[in-house]
Amino acid sequence: MPSEFMRDSMEQQAAVERERKATETRAEGNKRAAILEAEGKKEAIILNSQAKLESSRLEADVIQALAEGQRKANETLSEAISKPSGEKALMFQLATNYINMLGTLSTSDSDNSKIIAIPADVSQVVGGLVNTGALLSAGSIANK
Repeated sequence: MPSEFMRDSMEQQAAVERERKATETRAEGNKRAAILEAEGKKEAIILNSQAKLESSRLEADVIQALAEGQRKANETLSEAISKPSGEKALMFQLATNYINMLGTLSTSDSDNSKIIAIPADVSQVVGGLVNTGALLSAGSIANK
């Protein structure tokens, strides 16, 4: 049977070995946790980047569709302008755009749109819109 000194030494050695293994296990756990956290952050960055890329692609598609619509509208307006009553079509389009822009400016939440400057000839623009609208309505009624 080992002496008391020998037993104490063996117990101390066993305790040191258990502590070493516990420290090693904690370190391995911390390492694994850090790796998992880094992988999670990496995956989040990748997914965020993919979402931004897809959003950019969709936004580009919208811009392209709007441009195509504007191109077709310009073609239609160009055809209308080339006809005998083309000036009226052009005035109607200009007046419509003018009124739409005034509406946009007046309903904007921006601090920069609290004051709206209206040119002196606004009555001519609106009058042109009303007259052109009346002519178009009369023309469409006459065509019925």
